[in-house]
Amino acid sequence: NETLFQRLNCNIPAGGIVVINGYNSAGKTSLCKAITGLIHPLKGSVLFDNIELSKFDISWLRRQICYLPQEVELFNITIKDNIICNLSDAQLKQTNDRILLKTISSVGLTDYINKLPEGMYQKVENNGKNLPVGIKKRIGLARAIITNGKIIVFDEPSESLDNKGVFDLYKILNNYIKLKKTLIIASHDPNILKSANIVIDLSTKPIPRIGLRKKRK
Repeated sequence: NETLFQRLNCNIPAGGIVVINGYNSAGKTSLCKAITGLIHPLKGSVLFDNIELSKFDISWLRRQICYLPQEVELFNITIKDNIICNLSDAQLKQTNDRILLKTISSVGLTDYINKLPEGMYQKVENNGKNLPVGIKKRIGLARAIITNGKIIVFDEPSESLDNKGVFDLYKILNNYIKLKKTLIIASHDPNILKSANIVIDLSTKPIPRIGLRKKRK
């Protein structure tokens, strides 16, 4: 395995807005996966509230995180089930059709779903490989935000989205900022970068450069 960096010490306050940038293959996706517990660093630890990630029940921890991977993977189940597949039994009981339709609308999927013969109950085929990449991204975004976690980890969220999709994404991110959720976003998008108060530049090797910005009032 290639070592992406030697050391990264970064304390992210609750409600912080962190943007991870760097050239392709610099390690942005790997860092996002490490934060969510999908991969483990060779050295060092990822801590939440000063508790090592490995000490948490991982299924509980992931429900505290809204995670959007760069490459969205879909299952051969309905669109609805693809969106709610990460919810716990307790969350499923609280997720009624109104919440689901609001989530679908917020990611710009309403028009697409309304044109489908079965609507949100349309079954995904071939793991969604036949779907437009922008639609897959929106389904992945809906899956991420419906968990209503406190920590937002988005990996290149504006990639593959058209102008309307990017506008919908900005609205979601601005709402998260108002709610003082912690945002960690891998992105080259200049508009997202402007919102950051911490920038982690993985292009700087072997130790990433961390830039701090004053938070806007």
